[in-house]
Amino acid sequence: MSINEAKRKFPNISRKAVELKAQEMFDSGAKKFLLETIKLCKKLRPKAKWGFYDYPSCNYDAGHQGETECSKKYQSINERLLWLYKEVGALYPQIYLYKKSEDRSITQSYIHAKAMEAEWIQIITKRSIPLYFYSKIEYSPYINRSEGEHFYNKEDLCDTIGYPLNIGADGIVLWSTSTNMQERCPVIKNYFEELFGPYIKHFNKKMTSCEKRLCNKHGRCILQDRMPKVGCFPKISRYMCICDKGYTGENYSSLLNLLDRMGGFVIHCTIEYQFFSTLLMKQTIARIM
Repeated sequence: MSINEAKRKFPNISRKAVELKAQEMFDSGAKKFLLETIKLCKKLRPKAKWGFYDYPSCNYDAGHQGETECSKKYQSINERLLWLYKEVGALYPQIYLYKKSEDRSITQSYIHAKAMEAEWIQIITKRSIPLYFYSKIEYSPYINRSEGEHFYNKEDLCDTIGYPLNIGADGIVLWSTSTNMQERCPVIKNYFEELFGPYIKHFNKKMTSCEKRLCNKHGRCILQDRMPKVGCFPKISRYMCICDKGYTGENYSSLLNLLDRMGGFVIHCTIEYQFFSTLLMKQTIARIM
């Protein structure tokens, strides 16, 4: 369609030039459509966090070779879309698992890559864009349940819910389908009662305890590093405190004995404070170079 339009507008240029013009016209039209859509959405629902599903994008085989970042191709794509990320109200990458992995490290590296790409977008846009990950609880809601394990196991929940929240994600969006819901509903209910619910309850309890001990109840605990291989419930010594807006703090020397006893980066939050992990800063410098 774009090529035919380019031919009509520029009948005397070469085939290669026509293709370049067609791409230019398509990209320009797509950009206009996306930006005007976002602007209209903001106007209609100004308090909503508008964004596009599965953006920032990343290759679906990220992590399969042990790498912990998205491919250079997708990094380049996302950097060319900065005009979009400067307008959205939130980022919504997806971290779906479609089958139980035989190698958990692949799953962890895959999710780590997507998380790091989203954080990179936050850095280069110089915006504190909220980050929500799309996730699931079923490998596939369309398959026959007799074909094997159907729901995420505890390790999958740790990797797709616990890890993103542990490194600072603002939330998780759980997606599924209404297909065969009458049949699936009681099975989902049992899963929530037996595994999902208890896991979330225990996770919230651990995080609340950490925030009370490290943040004086005025902040949020996140991991000091962004390494992909994280257990389900890391020790408190691996966390640091990001204070709530309007609060800040310092690692008081008078708390060193307490720090030795319980571990962790203790901050008495009083006014705004922000901290980036050493690992993330190294990745930022490496990518800029």
